Amino acid sequence: MEPKHNHSSHPNEVAPHLQFQCPLPCLFDQMERVAITLETIIRRLPRLPEYQSLDPERLISDEIEFQQRVLSRLTQWNDQGPSYVLWDKDGTIGDYRHVGDHIGWFFRPGMIELLKSAPSLFPNLRHGVLSHRHYNFLQESFEPGGQFHELHEVFDRTRIFSSRGYELYSDQELHRMSGLQRDPQEDRASYIKHVRLRELQSHEPEIVFRPIDDLPYSARLDHDGLYVGDLLPDRIVRVLALGCALGTGEYPYLRYREPGT
Repeated sequence: MEPKHNHSSHPNEVAPHLQFQCPLPCLFDQMERVAITLETIIRRLPRLPEYQSLDPERLISDEIEFQQRVLSRLTQWNDQGPSYVLWDKDGTIGDYRHVGDHIGWFFRPGMIELLKSAPSLFPNLRHGVLSHRHYNFLQESFEPGGQFHELHEVFDRTRIFSSRGYELYSDQELHRMSGLQRDPQEDRASYIKHVRLRELQSHEPEIVFRPIDDLPYSARLDHDGLYVGDLLPDRIVRVLALGCALGTGEYPYLRYREPGT
């Protein structure tokens, strides 16, 4: 069945059994193409138990819930005045998967459209990165040929931050640096990110930094952070990577990098 291009506020019919509603009109075309691609891939996967639970409607609805949650919080932050949104990279903006002999970086469906729309929709917000990836790697990703180059006008390159290296400190040292005590049940990677954020805030107290992250520290910041760890892109990225490896369907926001880099 050919998809119906209905851009109204009513659910958009992609297939008789698959309906969804996008929070922004600019996201519809991308989500529609991805929905059709997912159905094509899942139909052609081997009938193995590990693939039986894959549901294109659920995969798409999770992504739209992510978009709605992000846009709602960005609206709230924009109304409160100027601040910097610090995006996590892996597990938030997208994810890595092997595709054949290469490693592919997959943007979440609609992620590039959402980010490109953000400066005009939310003029009080500037955008940076807070990631565990190496600082040089993050900066290079915005250069021509880099994974994030098409977003170089969205992100402020002076607000690209890394928590890499902080894992070398003991919890006691991190506590002395930040004043933050680690809960014994807390994931250490999350604690390290929180310490790095606290350090940024102490160095520039006149600037409000607000992270969007899949690590739980972002949930403890009340309304000054956004936790998205319950809406990870790993399942949808896994299916899209399988499709690319099988030569089934196309996904426009796949960026390759050489193994080991």
